[in-house]
Order: sequence, then C-alpha cells, then structure tokens
Amino acid sequence: MIQMRRLMFVALVGLLAQPGFLGAFAGARLVDGPDPDPAVPVVATLLIGLGAFLTYRFLALRRPSADHRFPARVLGVAAGGLIVLINLRALADWAGATAVTQGLLASLVVTLWVLWTSWAVKLEQAGDPADPRSAVPVGS
Repeated sequence: MIQMRRLMFVALVGLLAQPGFLGAFAGARLVDGPDPDPAVPVVATLLIGLGAFLTYRFLALRRPSADHRFPARVLGVAAGGLIVLINLRALADWAGATAVTQGLLASLVVTLWVLWTSWAVKLEQAGDPADPRSAVPVGS
C-alpha cells in the first residue's frame, strides 16, 4: 500500500513538473533576450495558462487525496521548530546580531529542527521486534 502511494506521489510530481519546467524554461529564454519588454505579455500568458491548467486539473478532474494523517507529536515538533526559528530571527534583530551570527544561529536551529522532526517520525513508526534498530517510545 505504501509503495502504491509513493508511485502516485511520483506520478503527481511528474505531472506538475513537466508544464512547470517548460514554462520556466520558456519564460527564462524570453526574458533573457535582448529586449525583455515584448516578453512580458508572453510570460504572463504562459503563467496564466499553467495556472488555468493546474486549476482545471485539480478541480475538474479527480482530485488527489491524502488519506494519511500526521501524528500530533510530529506536527507539534514541526510547528514548534518554525516558531523557534521565527522568534530567533526577531531576537537576533532586536539584539543587533550581525548577519553571519544570524545565519549561524539559523543553521543550527534548522539542523536541530530536522533532527528532532525525524526523531519524532521515527518514534511514531511501528517498531519491528526483529529489528533492533526500531525506535521504542520511552515508557512502552
């Protein structure tokens, strides 16, 4: 079942990537030309066309659905990391930290955020008794 979901996700990404790649390539080639002014309506038409195609694809045709729910622990860690990152930025601005210091602090917070989110996902996965590497929540 998981393999089927993964294949459906890959197919959806492929469906969205093809028109996006063509539109981005065509838009970049038109805007990068010697005179970009005539390219503006062409790029706007391409973007409106892509938007109309995607709107039709998701509203008129069968909608892709996500039938899985994320556990509360994973959502909490993900939201908490975002809150910490935003508060860190505000605190660094208030303290007058340099851009290098802000970048180092942000990279540290993002690294820890990814680590803790992956650990929360690992704790939510069903443990396999035959696999000694499977995570078992504390108190179980």
